[in-house]
Amino acid sequence: MIVAAVQTAPDLGAREKNLTRAISFCREAARQGAELVCFQEYFSTGFFTGQNDPQWFRLAETEQGETVATMRALARELGITLVVPFFEADPPDGGRYYNSALVISGEGKNIGKYRKQFIPSGKNHEKFYFVPGNLGTPVFRLGKLVFGIIICYDRHFFELPRILLLKGAHLALVLSGASSPKPETTWDAGLQLMAYNHGLYVLATRTASAIPQGLSYFGQARLIDPCGQTLAARADEEGYVLGDIDPEKVREVRGQQSLVRNYRLEPLQELLELLQGRIL
Repeated sequence: MIVAAVQTAPDLGAREKNLTRAISFCREAARQGAELVCFQEYFSTGFFTGQNDPQWFRLAETEQGETVATMRALARELGITLVVPFFEADPPDGGRYYNSALVISGEGKNIGKYRKQFIPSGKNHEKFYFVPGNLGTPVFRLGKLVFGIIICYDRHFFELPRILLLKGAHLALVLSGASSPKPETTWDAGLQLMAYNHGLYVLATRTASAIPQGLSYFGQARLIDPCGQTLAARADEEGYVLGDIDPEKVREVRGQQSLVRNYRLEPLQELLELLQGRIL
Protein backbone atom coordinates (compact mmCIF):
# COMPACT_ATOMS: atom_id res chain seq x y z
CA MET A 1 0.00 0.00 0.00
CA ILE A 2 1.30 3.46 -0.90
CA VAL A 3 1.18 6.02 1.92
CA ALA A 4 2.16 9.69 2.04
CA ALA A 5 2.83 12.44 4.57
CA VAL A 6 2.34 16.09 3.62
CA GLN A 7 4.35 18.89 5.24
CA THR A 8 3.44 22.55 4.77
CA ALA A 9 4.35 25.95 6.24
CA PRO A 10 0.96 27.28 7.39
CA ASP A 11 0.22 30.90 8.23
CA LEU A 12 -1.10 31.55 11.73
CA GLY A 13 -4.89 31.78 11.74
CA ALA A 14 -5.28 31.59 7.94
CA ARG A 15 -7.33 28.39 7.83
CA GLU A 16 -8.69 28.63 4.29
CA LYS A 17 -5.28 29.47 2.81
CA ASN A 18 -3.60 26.69 4.81
CA LEU A 19 -6.15 24.10 3.72
CA THR A 20 -5.74 25.09 0.08
CA ARG A 21 -1.97 24.65 0.37
CA ALA A 22 -2.24 21.22 2.00
CA ILE A 23 -4.89 20.02 -0.45
CA SER A 24 -2.66 20.76 -3.45
CA PHE A 25 0.07 18.45 -2.13
CA CYS A 26 -2.49 15.82 -1.17
CA ARG A 27 -3.78 15.76 -4.73
CA GLU A 28 -0.24 15.26 -6.03
CA ALA A 29 0.33 12.36 -3.64
CA ALA A 30 -2.98 10.79 -4.68
CA ARG A 31 -1.94 11.03 -8.33
CA GLN A 32 1.19 9.08 -7.36
CA GLY A 33 -1.04 6.31 -5.99
CA ALA A 34 -1.25 7.18 -2.28
CA GLU A 35 -4.15 5.45 -0.54
CA LEU A 36 -3.45 6.95 2.90
CA VAL A 37 -2.31 10.56 3.40
CA CYS A 38 -1.60 12.36 6.68
CA PHE A 39 -0.80 15.99 7.55
CA GLN A 40 1.25 17.62 10.29
CA GLU A 41 -0.06 18.96 13.58
CA TYR A 42 -1.43 22.55 13.27
CA PHE A 43 -1.51 22.24 9.47
CA SER A 44 -4.79 24.19 9.15
CA THR A 45 -4.28 26.75 11.94
CA GLY A 46 -0.56 27.45 12.10
CA PHE A 47 1.36 27.12 15.36
CA PHE A 48 -0.52 29.14 17.99
CA THR A 49 0.54 27.46 21.25
CA GLY A 50 3.78 29.42 21.42
CA GLN A 51 1.51 32.17 22.78
CA ASN A 52 -0.58 32.13 25.92
CA ASP A 53 -3.43 34.09 24.34
CA PRO A 54 -7.19 33.41 24.66
CA GLN A 55 -7.84 34.80 21.18
CA TRP A 56 -6.63 31.55 19.62
CA PHE A 57 -9.52 29.57 21.06
CA ARG A 58 -11.39 30.96 18.06
CA LEU A 59 -9.47 28.45 15.95
CA ALA A 60 -11.07 25.50 17.75
CA GLU A 61 -13.59 23.40 15.79
CA THR A 62 -15.84 20.42 16.18
CA GLU A 63 -15.93 17.51 13.75
CA GLN A 64 -18.48 19.56 11.81
CA GLY A 65 -16.09 22.49 11.39
CA GLU A 66 -14.42 23.84 8.26
CA THR A 67 -11.22 21.78 8.49
CA VAL A 68 -12.95 18.42 8.81
CA ALA A 69 -15.74 19.25 6.35
CA THR A 70 -13.21 20.35 3.72
CA MET A 71 -11.07 17.27 4.16
CA ARG A 72 -14.06 14.93 4.16
CA ALA A 73 -15.03 16.30 0.76
CA LEU A 74 -11.46 15.83 -0.46
CA ALA A 75 -11.27 12.23 0.81
CA ARG A 76 -14.55 11.43 -0.95
CA GLU A 77 -13.39 13.09 -4.17
CA LEU A 78 -10.04 11.26 -4.24
CA GLY A 79 -11.33 8.00 -2.76
CA ILE A 80 -8.48 7.82 -0.24
CA THR A 81 -8.11 7.76 3.55
CA LEU A 82 -6.96 10.99 5.22
CA VAL A 83 -5.60 11.57 8.73
CA VAL A 84 -6.48 15.15 9.68
CA PRO A 85 -5.15 16.93 12.79
CA PHE A 86 -7.36 19.70 14.20
CA PHE A 87 -7.86 21.86 17.31
CA GLU A 88 -10.95 20.17 18.70
CA ALA A 89 -13.65 21.86 20.78
CA ASP A 90 -15.76 19.31 22.67
CA PRO A 91 -18.32 20.73 23.11
CA PRO A 92 -17.87 24.20 21.62
CA ASP A 93 -19.79 26.08 24.35
CA GLY A 94 -17.04 26.45 26.92
CA GLY A 95 -16.17 22.77 27.11
CA ARG A 96 -12.87 20.92 26.90
CA TYR A 97 -10.35 21.29 24.09
CA TYR A 98 -8.12 18.63 22.57
CA ASN A 99 -5.23 18.30 20.15
CA SER A 100 -6.86 15.71 17.89
CA ALA A 101 -6.50 13.84 14.62
CA LEU A 102 -9.46 12.41 12.75
CA VAL A 103 -9.35 9.44 10.38
CA ILE A 104 -11.58 9.98 7.34
CA SER A 105 -12.42 7.15 4.95
CA GLY A 106 -12.41 7.27 1.16
CA GLU A 107 -16.19 7.57 1.37
CA GLY A 108 -15.79 10.81 3.32
CA LYS A 109 -16.90 9.29 6.64
CA ASN A 110 -15.36 9.95 10.04
CA ILE A 111 -14.21 6.49 11.12
CA GLY A 112 -12.08 7.17 14.20
CA LYS A 113 -10.17 9.73 16.21
CA TYR A 114 -7.06 10.08 18.35
CA ARG A 115 -6.52 12.76 20.99
CA LYS A 116 -2.96 13.69 22.01
CA GLN A 117 -2.23 12.16 25.40
CA PHE A 118 0.94 13.92 26.56
CA ILE A 119 0.65 17.71 26.75
CA PRO A 120 3.91 19.66 27.17
CA SER A 121 4.45 22.75 29.28
CA GLY A 122 7.22 25.34 29.41
CA LYS A 123 7.72 27.63 26.41
CA ASN A 124 5.09 25.63 24.54
CA HIS A 125 1.80 26.66 26.16
CA GLU A 126 -0.24 23.64 25.10
CA LYS A 127 -1.56 23.11 28.61
CA PHE A 128 -3.27 26.48 28.34
CA TYR A 129 -5.26 25.19 25.36
CA PHE A 130 -5.54 21.40 25.60
CA VAL A 131 -6.40 18.72 28.12
CA PRO A 132 -4.87 15.23 27.79
CA GLY A 133 -6.65 12.92 25.37
CA ASN A 134 -9.25 10.54 26.80
CA LEU A 135 -9.54 8.02 23.95
CA GLY A 136 -6.53 5.86 24.81
CA THR A 137 -4.27 4.62 22.02
CA PRO A 138 -6.60 3.32 19.29
CA VAL A 139 -5.70 1.55 16.08
CA PHE A 140 -7.46 1.93 12.76
CA ARG A 141 -7.83 -0.45 9.80
CA LEU A 142 -7.46 0.18 6.11
CA GLY A 143 -7.77 -3.13 4.31
CA LYS A 144 -4.97 -5.33 5.69
CA LEU A 145 -3.15 -2.34 7.15
CA VAL A 146 -3.47 -1.54 10.87
CA PHE A 147 -2.15 1.86 11.97
CA GLY A 148 -2.07 4.21 14.94
CA ILE A 149 -1.43 7.92 15.50
CA ILE A 150 1.15 9.70 17.67
CA ILE A 151 1.05 13.50 17.91
CA CYS A 152 4.30 15.45 18.40
CA TYR A 153 5.32 15.32 22.11
CA ASP A 154 3.70 11.87 22.39
CA ARG A 155 6.65 10.46 20.48
CA HIS A 156 8.95 10.88 23.49
CA PHE A 157 7.00 8.28 25.51
CA PHE A 158 7.80 4.66 24.69
CA GLU A 159 4.45 3.44 25.98
CA LEU A 160 2.50 4.54 22.91
CA PRO A 161 4.37 2.71 20.12
CA ARG A 162 4.58 -0.30 22.43
CA ILE A 163 0.79 -0.30 22.79
CA LEU A 164 0.48 -0.03 19.00
CA LEU A 165 2.79 -3.03 18.67
CA LEU A 166 0.71 -5.08 21.09
CA LYS A 167 -2.49 -4.09 19.27
CA GLY A 168 -1.07 -5.41 16.00
CA ALA A 169 -0.32 -2.11 14.24
CA HIS A 170 1.91 -2.16 11.18
CA LEU A 171 2.34 1.61 10.94
CA ALA A 172 2.69 4.57 13.32
CA LEU A 173 1.85 8.03 11.98
CA VAL A 174 3.84 10.72 13.81
CA LEU A 175 2.29 14.16 13.28
CA SER A 176 4.38 17.05 14.61
CA GLY A 177 4.01 20.80 14.27
CA ALA A 178 5.88 22.55 17.08
CA SER A 179 8.66 25.02 16.47
CA SER A 180 12.22 24.57 17.67
CA PRO A 181 14.98 27.06 18.50
CA LYS A 182 17.49 25.05 16.46
CA PRO A 183 17.50 22.00 14.14
CA GLU A 184 16.38 18.98 16.14
CA THR A 185 19.15 16.40 15.89
CA THR A 186 17.10 13.78 17.73
CA TRP A 187 14.25 13.68 15.18
CA ASP A 188 15.68 11.02 12.87
CA ALA A 189 17.23 8.99 15.69
CA GLY A 190 13.96 8.91 17.64
CA LEU A 191 11.91 7.84 14.63
CA GLN A 192 14.39 5.14 13.64
CA LEU A 193 14.44 3.73 17.17
CA MET A 194 10.64 3.79 17.32
CA ALA A 195 10.49 1.78 14.10
CA TYR A 196 13.25 -0.69 14.98
CA ASN A 197 12.32 -1.24 18.64
CA HIS A 198 8.69 -1.99 17.79
CA GLY A 199 8.84 -3.56 14.33
CA LEU A 200 6.76 -0.73 12.88
CA TYR A 201 6.76 1.36 9.77
CA VAL A 202 6.90 5.01 10.87
CA LEU A 203 5.50 7.77 8.65
CA ALA A 204 6.32 11.15 10.16
CA THR A 205 5.71 14.76 9.18
CA ARG A 206 6.53 18.18 10.66
CA THR A 207 5.89 21.80 9.78
CA ALA A 208 7.98 22.82 6.78
CA SER A 209 10.59 25.57 6.89
CA ALA A 210 9.31 29.01 7.79
CA ILE A 211 10.22 31.64 10.35
CA PRO A 212 7.00 33.43 11.36
CA GLN A 213 7.14 35.46 14.60
CA GLY A 214 10.76 34.47 15.19
CA LEU A 215 10.03 30.73 15.26
CA SER A 216 11.94 28.11 13.28
CA TYR A 217 10.64 24.96 11.58
CA PHE A 218 12.61 22.24 9.85
CA GLY A 219 10.27 19.84 8.05
CA GLN A 220 12.09 16.53 7.65
CA ALA A 221 9.12 14.27 6.78
CA ARG A 222 10.19 10.62 6.79
CA LEU A 223 9.05 7.09 5.95
CA ILE A 224 11.03 4.48 7.90
CA ASP A 225 10.73 0.69 7.66
CA PRO A 226 10.51 -1.80 10.57
CA CYS A 227 14.29 -2.32 10.44
CA GLY A 228 14.90 1.40 11.06
CA GLN A 229 15.91 2.15 7.46
CA THR A 230 14.71 5.39 5.85
CA LEU A 231 12.71 4.66 2.69
CA ALA A 232 11.76 8.23 1.78
CA ALA A 233 12.79 11.61 3.11
CA ARG A 234 12.11 15.27 2.52
CA ALA A 235 14.22 18.21 3.65
CA ASP A 236 12.75 21.43 5.03
CA GLU A 237 10.66 22.56 2.07
CA GLU A 238 6.93 22.09 1.57
CA GLY A 239 5.80 18.91 -0.16
CA TYR A 240 5.34 15.28 0.79
CA VAL A 241 7.08 11.95 1.20
CA LEU A 242 5.60 8.85 -0.37
CA GLY A 243 6.40 5.16 -0.28
CA ASP A 244 5.10 1.61 -0.43
CA ILE A 245 4.65 -0.34 2.80
CA ASP A 246 4.07 -4.06 3.26
CA PRO A 247 2.33 -5.43 6.40
CA GLU A 248 3.92 -8.82 5.65
CA LYS A 249 7.36 -7.33 6.26
CA VAL A 250 6.22 -6.26 9.72
CA ARG A 251 5.24 -9.85 10.51
CA GLU A 252 8.60 -11.14 9.31
CA VAL A 253 10.62 -8.58 11.28
CA ARG A 254 8.69 -9.21 14.47
CA GLY A 255 9.16 -12.93 14.06
CA GLN A 256 12.91 -12.38 13.93
CA GLN A 257 13.00 -9.93 16.85
CA SER A 258 10.69 -12.00 19.12
CA LEU A 259 9.97 -8.79 21.04
CA VAL A 260 6.51 -9.75 22.27
CA ARG A 261 7.55 -13.29 23.23
CA ASN A 262 10.46 -11.90 25.24
CA TYR A 263 8.46 -9.21 27.00
CA ARG A 264 8.35 -9.21 30.82
CA LEU A 265 5.85 -7.61 33.19
CA GLU A 266 8.27 -7.22 36.10
CA PRO A 267 10.08 -4.14 34.70
CA LEU A 268 6.73 -2.47 34.04
CA GLN A 269 5.63 -3.17 37.59
CA GLU A 270 8.87 -1.69 38.91
CA LEU A 271 8.34 1.39 36.74
CA LEU A 272 4.79 1.84 38.04
CA GLU A 273 5.99 1.56 41.63
CA LEU A 274 8.64 4.22 41.05
CA LEU A 275 6.06 6.55 39.50
CA GLN A 276 3.47 6.13 42.28
CA GLY A 277 2.92 9.39 44.06
CA ARG A 278 5.46 11.35 42.02
CA ILE A 279 4.71 14.65 40.33
CA LEU A 280 6.28 14.53 36.87
